[in-house]
Amino acid sequence: MTRQRILAQAEAAGYETSERRLPLESLMNADEVMICNSLFGVWQVRSLAGRVWESQSMAIHLRNHLQA
Repeated sequence: MTRQRILAQAEAAGYETSERRLPLESLMNADEVMICNSLFGVWQVRSLAGRVWESQSMAIHLRNHLQA
């Protein structure tokens, strides 16, 4: 349910979305990484295995829309 709402919000904001399995290399090369669940909504991943993501604009935007 939460994932569907997040994907709908992302598409409404003009982001291209898809659900698929990704190799770790693709994840590490992403511009932004986030996780979601029903309890906490959307949260940005700030770092993973030494990789740090500075930009969190999409996660913040989606989290704000889900909380509205």
